[in-house]
Amino acid sequence: MKKIIILMLAIVSSISSPGQTAEQYYERGAKKAKANELHGSMAELNKAIAINQVGKYYLLRGKIKVKLSDFRGAKDDFTEAINHNYKSRDVYICRIILCDYLRDTDQAMEDCRLLISLNPKDGEAFYYLGLAEIYEVRR
Repeated sequence: MKKIIILMLAIVSSISSPGQTAEQYYERGAKKAKANELHGSMAELNKAIAINQVGKYYLLRGKIKVKLSDFRGAKDDFTEAINHNYKSRDVYICRIILCDYLRDTDQAMEDCRLLISLNPKDGEAFYYLGLAEIYEVRR
């Protein structure tokens, strides 16, 4: 009986160590993503987001979802990153590219115009705006 209790405690402590912060889960998720352990990375990022909804956590999880071909889920995560005040150029470019792929040209053009208003010399934003406009014409 004592051995069973010790074994159960060992299993529980290995699953969720007390005191783990969202940032620690995020860092582990990022390391797993770099090692191409995509499902393990997702698990760590899900734990981080459950503790603290931070934009950069959603951004990385969105990138992982793209690699796993969950394009709609990725778009939702990029949107969540923006909604959680993570307004980096990177998250907008990710969402623009994905919206172009999903043929959500209205959202892609809106994001491009936002980036251009922030930096009128952003050639990449102009490029993606042009692509979105071509897709819009072909609809």
